[in-house]
Amino acid sequence: MEDVFIQIGKGQQDDPVYVMNTAEKDCLDSFMAARNNALVWGKSNLDKSDKPTIYDSETGRPILIWVL
Repeated sequence: MEDVFIQIGKGQQDDPVYVMNTAEKDCLDSFMAARNNALVWGKSNLDKSDKPTIYDSETGRPILIWVL
């Protein structure tokens, strides 16, 4: 992934040049931050006997949320 350089102004030599990350890097950074928050603050949906507390209403299958 490479950075994108943009220059805002009238196109003169003294206009500042800014570095803008690519969309892939922004998406990856956002995903990793969300994953980290889920691992730190997330809660599992298993009760004391390791049975799930949430089930799919259409199929009746359990929905498991694991937090390690």
